[in-house]
Amino acid sequence: MKQLFINGDATNLFFSKESSFDDIFEWVEKQVMFGSQNIFNLNEKRSCSVDKYEDGISIIGDEDAKQVTIEDIIPIL
Repeated sequence: MKQLFINGDATNLFFSKESSFDDIFEWVEKQVMFGSQNIFNLNEKRSCSVDKYEDGISIIGDEDAKQVTIEDIIPIL
């Protein structure tokens, strides 16, 4: 299983272990650009762009700067 971290803090956003980085990037991009909920807690969602960087995904806008990383986790059953 994979979990998203925003600026180093764990989120409640999980993906299957089969999800690729590109799949997760596309999902994040769609949530920032078109999602009706503000799940990334952005101040000015409309001004943000989403880009890949060496270790994850960056969300940058006029009043926002978020670094999203993807960590492999092992759920406890």
